[in-house]
Amino acid sequence: ISQPNSPIYFPPKSRSICPVCHQNYDGKSYMTIPDQIRIQTFIFNTIYIREKSTCCPKHIENGQLKRSAIDNLKEDASKSSKDASIQDLYGLCQEMQIELRRYHEMMSNSPRPPLDFNSPSRYTDDDYFCLTGLNKYQFEILTSIIQLRNTENRTISNAIGCL
Repeated sequence: ISQPNSPIYFPPKSRSICPVCHQNYDGKSYMTIPDQIRIQTFIFNTIYIREKSTCCPKHIENGQLKRSAIDNLKEDASKSSKDASIQDLYGLCQEMQIELRRYHEMMSNSPRPPLDFNSPSRYTDDDYFCLTGLNKYQFEILTSIIQLRNTENRTISNAIGCL
């Protein structure tokens, strides 16, 4: 698979040069990119960072790659002509299987559905606004004036929140 035609970016893996800023580590601190960051970077940015890849610590903030680091990786990938190997694709598939199993297990063990508007304390005011376009107070008013009945499968709050 040739990278320029591939929607997935495969940055080079090196133990001596940062794939983001291309600085030589030469005694400088570097870190192995944690699996969770690698997987999230692939899921949300289609950049597959190979297992045990390293980078400068300055590129990671709050448990994820900084936006500038992601932009640098994408820019470099668009200039690169290297091909993704079968091992790269196999590794990607294996990691996605692991992540899907982890997600499935998490959802199976979760006593509540992913979206649950029955408990007002579950979401912040900003969460309510992001999910519904209403702040928490407006949402509560709306659920009190709309004439619906709770059913066995859903509550008024969940019906309105999921619209």
